[in-house]
Amino acid sequence: MSGRNNPFRDGRGGRGRGQGSGNRTRQSHPPNLTGKEIGMYYRDRARKSEDFQQSYAPILKVPEELIDRIITKLKTSGVSTFTEEVSKEFSENFDYVLGTNFDTFVKRFTNLPKTEDQKPLDEFFAEELKEMRSTLDYKERLKKREKLPVYERRDDILRAIEENNVILISGDTGSGKTTQVPQFILDDVISKNNGSKCNIVCTQPRRISAITIAERVAWERCERLGRSVGYSIRLETVKPRDNGSLVYCTTGTLLRKLQDDPLLNGISHLILDEIHERNIETDLLLVILKKIHQYRPSLKLILMSATFAIEKFAKYFNNCEIIDVKGSLFPVEELYLEDVIEEIKFNKFPQQKQPQGYRKHLKKYKDERQSNSIYDDFIGPYVRNMRSKYSKQTMDAILNPESEKVNIDFLESLIFHISEKKDHGGILVFLPGYQKISDLLKALTRSPRYSASKFWIFPLHSMMQTSEQKKIFEPAPSHIRKVILATTIAETSITIDDIVYVINSGKVKFTDFDVESNCQTLEEHFTTLANSRQRKGRAGRVKPGVCYHLYTRARKMTLDLFPTPEILRSRLEGVILNLKVLHLNDVQELFKEMLDKPSPEVVGNGLTLLKRIGALDVNELLTPLGLHLARLPIDPQMGKMLVMGALFQCIDPISTVASALSHKEPFYTVIGKESQLDREKEFLAGDTKSDHLLMVNVINEFRKAKENCYEQDFAYKHFLSIPILKEIERMKVQFMELLESTKFVDSSNPQNSFSNLNSKNVNLLRAIIAAGLYPNVAFLKRSKRIRNQVQTIHALSTPEDRSIKFHKGSSNNSQSSFDSKYFVFYLKRRSGGVSLLDSSMVYPMALVIFGDRVSTSETGISVGHMNFKCNQKTTELVMEIRRLMNNLLKKKALHPSPIDKGSSDAVLLDCLQMLLQLDDVDYTECKEDDDFDCTF
Repeated sequence: MSGRNNPFRDGRGGRGRGQGSGNRTRQSHPPNLTGKEIGMYYRDRARKSEDFQQSYAPILKVPEELIDRIITKLKTSGVSTFTEEVSKEFSENFDYVLGTNFDTFVKRFTNLPKTEDQKPLDEFFAEELKEMRSTLDYKERLKKREKLPVYERRDDILRAIEENNVILISGDTGSGKTTQVPQFILDDVISKNNGSKCNIVCTQPRRISAITIAERVAWERCERLGRSVGYSIRLETVKPRDNGSLVYCTTGTLLRKLQDDPLLNGISHLILDEIHERNIETDLLLVILKKIHQYRPSLKLILMSATFAIEKFAKYFNNCEIIDVKGSLFPVEELYLEDVIEEIKFNKFPQQKQPQGYRKHLKKYKDERQSNSIYDDFIGPYVRNMRSKYSKQTMDAILNPESEKVNIDFLESLIFHISEKKDHGGILVFLPGYQKISDLLKALTRSPRYSASKFWIFPLHSMMQTSEQKKIFEPAPSHIRKVILATTIAETSITIDDIVYVINSGKVKFTDFDVESNCQTLEEHFTTLANSRQRKGRAGRVKPGVCYHLYTRARKMTLDLFPTPEILRSRLEGVILNLKVLHLNDVQELFKEMLDKPSPEVVGNGLTLLKRIGALDVNELLTPLGLHLARLPIDPQMGKMLVMGALFQCIDPISTVASALSHKEPFYTVIGKESQLDREKEFLAGDTKSDHLLMVNVINEFRKAKENCYEQDFAYKHFLSIPILKEIERMKVQFMELLESTKFVDSSNPQNSFSNLNSKNVNLLRAIIAAGLYPNVAFLKRSKRIRNQVQTIHALSTPEDRSIKFHKGSSNNSQSSFDSKYFVFYLKRRSGGVSLLDSSMVYPMALVIFGDRVSTSETGISVGHMNFKCNQKTTELVMEIRRLMNNLLKKKALHPSPIDKGSSDAVLLDCLQMLLQLDDVDYTECKEDDDFDCTF
């Protein structure tokens, strides 16, 4: 944008009210108005202002010679003719994908030719099983299996499966359900000479569960993986033989299999494990399986759950039969916070200090004050009743609300106390997230009580590499104490045999969704009683165990029984795409059939967003882009950003943005140094005017620091968490693996040169970010620097919020001028007022190209709630580019591949880049008026 036309660039006041120092004064209300009348006056003036904003739209300036040049390039490349052929091919090949209903879709998979009897193969499997059972190794391993509680119910389970198409098996953690039930079925069918007709799939909620359980079962069967047992997770598979086999897979893998074969014709028995966890994918599978079971009643469905809320699942499947597995291997003693403090004599909990300005900002600290009040209400009476049983030091400690927080010093003391005072056995510590794992790992290894020859300490979380995760299952020698620092990933499915001691921090992180602000949050909460029961069950596998709950018995009485199902606290765009691919098009009705029904508002928000980002059309059917996004198991907005980043060959910076938004901010706050952190963010952001490009700069600088061996100094100086930066880098590789598997890129290396030809083009990066985050658009109404102060006041608005501002932690909050007044964002926070947690300034052309609800007139283009003036020639070019881009996405749905250099596709993207390079918008139509602030 040229400086002479930019009302936001003139630091001396200039036009509009952007800098606030001219001779104008803001018109106040008429003096005769009082009370409510004053408020009504300003309300009406604000509404009138919005009408003014729409009528005075900025002018998009595209030079005539550039328009002619782009038109010539498009014509000579033949891209228009070619894309018409692609559009026809897409219609012929994908018509059933876009418009077919579920009944018609599944008919393609019914009445398939029956497989012929394979008696020689049946006899071979039966003889092979007989020989395996006769070996000494198998007999020794079978003795251990027979001690598991589930083994006592073997005959009952097989009888129930024979007599019913759906059964439910419930059992405590460690009862052996996951490893033994599939083997019961496989061995029974093979023994009856029907092995060739048996293919069992057992779902797991996590990748590590699928791998480690498959390895355990193969070991119990005295065979290598890939014979009768295999696993399948995203981007990693070990296939077993085609018949007479058992596969462990993640729920997400099974959902993707349903896209290709909705009736699961190759599967004889389907086991859904850990359904009590109520993650979103499992709930989605339940409703889909209930739907397809009427088309394929021969499919045996076995549901497996912990021993709570099982009646609800049974009722959902028409009161199916329940097999209850009782018992555990060894008893587990439970200790609570007061017991632990008494035992280890810990007295170093910090005292709560009121932050500076606390009394002036009581509203700001409302949640904290309310939490402390609730704590006092239940802990006070409890302490009065228990003073005779515990020391004064212990009672004083639990009166302090800080005692309930995850305290690294406390955990360190407890772990070393167990190691020095208790019998041999592994320690499993449950923590709420990666950062706490990292902090505790650092504290333990730096302690003078630590010795590498006496300890094995392993972190365990979902972002770890599979090869690293496997080490935790190796048994520790008698002179070494194994300590595992884990998130909820260790609550179910994963069984580490030598764990004797469990430390339950009592905290868990989970996502929640605020319908009102349409925002997803990730926050720390107390565990539920069900979570704690699962954690306790991890101890006592090899001998009697101990579970240390780091909350009081009084707190236990306040805990919820069960977690809120994830489907009720999540955005639903990804779920809707999964349903659409299966042609379950009436998603509103299908959600009503779920075990727990999301609110219609959340479903409506999901449908609206998918339509606005171009994944669904006006009839709520999949578009070409929607097909791509449905195949990527990530948030659709991040998926769109990645697809565009791959097409435009700027994937390294764009995958950084997507990873940072999908994970968490790497900056941390030090009390008393908040202003210093703001300055570091401003420095790292440079002139990007973007929190998202700030993250790109951070990752690039972090890489340089690592290469030159000063990453610790770099992180310390800029208030950055190295573990989170490393997680972002790992997520980038995972995203690249997804794109490689869908053939959008040729390499899973984010820094691959061919995939990053345009990674230095900042305007292009802004546009790709806008394409992903749209329709989250805000516009800047005023940017006013307070006289004689560094602080700038920004007044923005969105279609949902009349008044919004940059969050104080945003790098844009410290900026005094911008070259454009349009911003895209991912998250808002509603606390007192509404603020944008993250934002990027974008130029209007990106919104015109990638926006929705587009209409044209003689005077210009409207995109969503935004109007832009331009000449007819510019309008026609923009609409043609939009049409060609849609056809390019159709082509990539038919023939996924990177863009070939010199191809008509490359010419189209080159022309699009020419338009996106434009940053010249004329605001002179925005005339000054005593009653209005100039925003358009």
